[in-house]
Amino acid sequence: MLKEKSISIYQLIYRHFKRQFILTFLLIFILIAALFLLNNHQFTSNKTSLEALAKNSFEEISKQTSKLINQRFNLDKLRLYQLRDTLELILNQEDSFSINDGKWIDRGGFYFHYDDDFREKGKTSVYSTNLLNITPKDIAFLSALKVLTPSVAQSVDNPDDLITSAWINIGKKYALAYPAIAPIDELSPELDVTEYSFYYSVNPIHNPSRDIVHLPLYQESWAVDAGELGAFLIPIYHHDTFIGVIGLTLSAKGLADIISDLKLPFDAYVQLLDEKGFLIATSDDTKSYNDFAQHSFYKLHQNPDIKNRSLVKIEHNALVTETSTYYQRKIIGTNLHLNIIAKDEKIFSTSNTLNNQALIVGISLAITIILIYIYTLIISTRAIKTLASQLSNTLSNIINFSSHLGQGKDITLAHSGISEFDTLNANLTKTHEKLLELIIKDERTGLHNRHILLQDLEDETDKSLMLIEIKNYKTLFNLYGIKAANILLEGIVAKLNQCKKMKVYRLEDDTFALLLKNKDTRAFLKLIDEIAALDLFYESIAIEPHIFSAIAQSHPLLEQASIALLEAKERHSFVPVTCKETREIKEKFKHNLRCSNRFNRALREQALIPYFQAIYNVKTGCIDTFESLVRIKEADKIIAPLHFLEAATQMDKIHEITKIMIQKVFAIAARHRDISFNINVSFKDFLSIDLLLYIQDTAFTYNIIPSQITFELLEADAIEEFDPILSALATLKKEGYKIAIDDFATQHSNFAHLMMMQVDYIKIDGQCSATIAKTITKFSQLMGAKSVAKFVADETILKRVELFGIDYAQGYEISPPLPGNEIDSFLEDFNNEKA
Repeated sequence: MLKEKSISIYQLIYRHFKRQFILTFLLIFILIAALFLLNNHQFTSNKTSLEALAKNSFEEISKQTSKLINQRFNLDKLRLYQLRDTLELILNQEDSFSINDGKWIDRGGFYFHYDDDFREKGKTSVYSTNLLNITPKDIAFLSALKVLTPSVAQSVDNPDDLITSAWINIGKKYALAYPAIAPIDELSPELDVTEYSFYYSVNPIHNPSRDIVHLPLYQESWAVDAGELGAFLIPIYHHDTFIGVIGLTLSAKGLADIISDLKLPFDAYVQLLDEKGFLIATSDDTKSYNDFAQHSFYKLHQNPDIKNRSLVKIEHNALVTETSTYYQRKIIGTNLHLNIIAKDEKIFSTSNTLNNQALIVGISLAITIILIYIYTLIISTRAIKTLASQLSNTLSNIINFSSHLGQGKDITLAHSGISEFDTLNANLTKTHEKLLELIIKDERTGLHNRHILLQDLEDETDKSLMLIEIKNYKTLFNLYGIKAANILLEGIVAKLNQCKKMKVYRLEDDTFALLLKNKDTRAFLKLIDEIAALDLFYESIAIEPHIFSAIAQSHPLLEQASIALLEAKERHSFVPVTCKETREIKEKFKHNLRCSNRFNRALREQALIPYFQAIYNVKTGCIDTFESLVRIKEADKIIAPLHFLEAATQMDKIHEITKIMIQKVFAIAARHRDISFNINVSFKDFLSIDLLLYIQDTAFTYNIIPSQITFELLEADAIEEFDPILSALATLKKEGYKIAIDDFATQHSNFAHLMMMQVDYIKIDGQCSATIAKTITKFSQLMGAKSVAKFVADETILKRVELFGIDYAQGYEISPPLPGNEIDSFLEDFNNEKA
């Protein structure tokens, strides 16, 4: 693992200062940003309010303007109704009219009333066309129109309406025009008005309801010159027969005057459009043209110099739409719409001004704060650098001082003027003096320590090294306390100090090293004998020194001696092990390492499996019991315990193997209710408090019948604490499980323990002599237990087993170990062979 890179105190202080500076700067930045966001929120809120105010204002203005225009249109329509009713009333009195008033004249194909105005301008209001001869009926119709002339004049000249002219046409013969016209100059005597759109648009075919018809004219080129937007038309009926039309001409000027007089907020302007988007008039032609590049009808009428005088539909410009606020309203009773348009910059000008002022103030304030902060930072940085340098220099001196601790040098540190550092200096000086003692000697015995040994071994030429370990030092400490352990230690140290030819070192509490400057190891062997012969007592209790020892004479001495000492401990041998044997020991270590790797891989890959060897009932000649044996499955190979069990023991993994075997054997036992299974368990397994609980939980999971399972106890190790084991075995026996003792009489057999365990089976190892086998058989019978002979390899051994009266036999003569899926086929073959 890579070590994290350390930093100097100067860097630490300066980095911390920079971190605080960045934090403070971030806080200031967040505060300034919050103020700007608040200002932006207020600006947005103001814009929303202004936008709502503008729309409300435009709505009210358009509402009132629409109402006014609608009133004007209704007034014009009312006058049109009045003129029609008056004319129809007059026509009903046609018999009372005459033309003997001397003011009628026939000239140039026209017959018209002789007005006083005619002499000067050739104009008249009432005239006729298409008349070859005058009849009383003609006189009656023309007289009726003459009588109506004052009413028509009053309607046209009224300043409260939008009418600029009026006309009446009765058929293609009789007509009235106001203001008066010059028929001879303007019209043809053969004029047939019934062919024109304004005439037939009101006839019964197109206007069966006899109502007023609006005729738009602003798309006609002549209408632009005349300034006539259109006309209101109404049909004339006489004796329920359609005879003509009355028309009132609408002036663009009247509508333009209405919208031009509007008082609009936010520098807005108004457009009057028809439903197709043709612009009739606007309150500000310049603004409207700038936005849409189109002139209004009224503008074209006012300025004959404009080149393109045709009226074109308004196309809404996206740029204008995005930068302006619109409000549109339909004028009820007409085909016209009222648009009010204001630039957003005008609506929000006050808000923008306030926002800009706030931004200027905010930016100025932010710059001022930052400049003040930078100035403060510069001053603080200089002060922090001075302080950090002072601390760093002092600490550097202390570090240099500490690096020489325990090196036997005189070390002095200059006075720093900082009380904490000066106290640290004094403490380090005391520690230095103490370390000089500890670094070369063991505090308890005064012997040289491992540090000095390593220095002395830098040159190993012609030297011999012996390591000794007091086996019973810790045992004495645990049983009798420190006083008993110290008596043993002091006796051995005193003996070691008598060896003048060798240098003695204490490496650990119970481990010592002895170095000779020659290859003669006889002094080592003599010393071991002398230590073993020591007479030591603690409160009348004799203490015998039990010593493991190892001798090395080849390079590297300490490594060779350490390996040899491990072997001595493993052999439990009190005879010195020499380095000549270390090659074999290393090979053993390598073998154990390979076995350990194999076992660890098997655990990871869940490759531990049970094999089963049949146990033959000698008395009945049947097989109903199998012993489970652990194996490792590697690809197509099955690995026997010989190649991994010792490594598992050294790794303290036996308990884990036991659990795996219990789980897997219980799973197979659940499928073979008529067969019993033996499972190997060590005494040490029962020292674990969780094994009994694990057995009970697993049995519950697989619904195991306890009498189906026998636990075989292995006698591999001596057990000091036997009570917990007896308690666990008693619980298993009470639940119905059976107990067997394996390899009895070969390890640490104890008849007393055997009696207390109340075993059901005693398994006799194949190494036992015939006499011992017979004795164990008799003993098992006295105990009420069954005997089992192991390693029955051939028929001769099987016959001897029967002769000895042993109850069961197990070995290759009966069956080799089998995988679980072959149990049924084996039993079938066995039973068939017996039959």
